Amino acid sequence: MNSPYFSVVIPVYNREDLIGKVIQCVLNQTFKSCEVVVVDNFSSDNTVLKVKELQKQYSNIKLICNPENLERCISRNLGIQHSQGEYICFLDSDDFWLDNHLQEMVDFISINKTKALYFSNAFDSINFGPLKDRVCPELKDYSLFDYLMTYTFNPSRVAVHHSILKEFDFDPAIPGLEDFDLWLRIATKYPVIQLNKRTVVYNIHEDSTTATELRKSDREIKLYKTVLSKELFKGILSINSINRLMSMCYYRRVLSLNASFNPGTIHYYILKAFFLFPKGYNKNTNKTMLVIFIDQLPVFGYLIKKIRAIIK
Repeated sequence: MNSPYFSVVIPVYNREDLIGKVIQCVLNQTFKSCEVVVVDNFSSDNTVLKVKELQKQYSNIKLICNPENLERCISRNLGIQHSQGEYICFLDSDDFWLDNHLQEMVDFISINKTKALYFSNAFDSINFGPLKDRVCPELKDYSLFDYLMTYTFNPSRVAVHHSILKEFDFDPAIPGLEDFDLWLRIATKYPVIQLNKRTVVYNIHEDSTTATELRKSDREIKLYKTVLSKELFKGILSINSINRLMSMCYYRRVLSLNASFNPGTIHYYILKAFFLFPKGYNKNTNKTMLVIFIDQLPVFGYLIKKIRAIIK
């Protein structure tokens, strides 16, 4: 049997309700030269059983089972090791592709004839609802690293030549930012090329909690600092892009802090976000931070909130 052109790595954990749908979206591709490499991260539900049932019908599905629950990037690296395709794609267990995704990718790769990291544009969907265009500016309008640091694309949008992923893999030391870090490292040596078509659907869940967001924002700050301080990136990443990213982190930190926190702490992060990037990382954040800053002022903030409530 000839090696497939694409290997599609799907890391999964406790997704018995979605794994069949995700695998099926690969099987439904109009371009058929592909294998599905599912890496189960020690699921405690019927995820593995669902995959094994599909294996009885389709010979191009591989299943690797982790002996314990590990970080998702470790599962992706394991999937890469078991992949036979010339290009490796990734599909998160709650995202999906339009049926022409792989065909558009292989056509585009054939035109460019370059070993590279390719990425397509995407739609957003909230809980698998209606599709909405995701913000996907054209790469040619930006410097490469400024683009990667501003419009990071998730793994479901990429196809990477297998030889590149033998040299660079996901870093388990930075879970949650492993894709951001990997794309930057690949870009220091290989081309990054945009397919300017929307072929991926990025599914967004609305199920976060304040406590979860607080822990997440604290971890995000530490992880971004870890990535940006890597020796490989020195002299490559612009100070402006670094400041914008960290301003975003501090802004998210502000949003994760509730009213029970010391106002001085909230003001501290607001000022850090502002002075790092006075424009506001997405040009709208300063308005939100100004309102929060005023609301947290002793006495005056209380009066402003009362007036605002009366006006409403």
